[in-house]
Amino acid sequence: MEFRALILIGLLVAANAHAQTGGSGAAEPPPVPATSPATEPAQATDPAAEPTPEPAPEPTVASIHVIVENVESSRGTVWLALCNVDLSVEGCPYKINTPAVAGFVEAAFENIPPGDYAVVGYHDVNDSNAFDKLLGVPREPYALSAAAADMLVPTFEDAVVPLKAGPNDVIIRMKRLVGG
Repeated sequence: MEFRALILIGLLVAANAHAQTGGSGAAEPPPVPATSPATEPAQATDPAAEPTPEPAPEPTVASIHVIVENVESSRGTVWLALCNVDLSVEGCPYKINTPAVAGFVEAAFENIPPGDYAVVGYHDVNDSNAFDKLLGVPREPYALSAAAADMLVPTFEDAVVPLKAGPNDVIIRMKRLVGG
């Protein structure tokens, strides 16, 4: 009886080896690690020990993307200014211009110190390089930021918008008080 048990165990071992080798009869050797544990100690990876990339530096200047809506025609030039003191020429140190395009135009101010500014503009329809007025009343379309454009006599405080470091978007809309 013991002999039969040994034969049965031998047959089971042989069948198991046959199944593992895919019928080739030769058992596959165990996989060999690429490095021997004796030559290279295992290193535990500690996520806290890995260096973390430094965050990008915070911007220290502002860029202002201005969209001017309701441009009447493609004649002339649209002039824009950023004012940081008042709405006078002296109070608006940053100025740019762009050719007029009926509908809307876009322009950008770059490298501006963050702070409170008024965004003002006018459409110089006749390209006179001046904001045409008659008795102080604008004769050309103009635009101001915030609620200032709706004021009869706009002030710097009415037009102020806070501009933070980094990108800023401001939309202003042209309006006309009297015919041109």
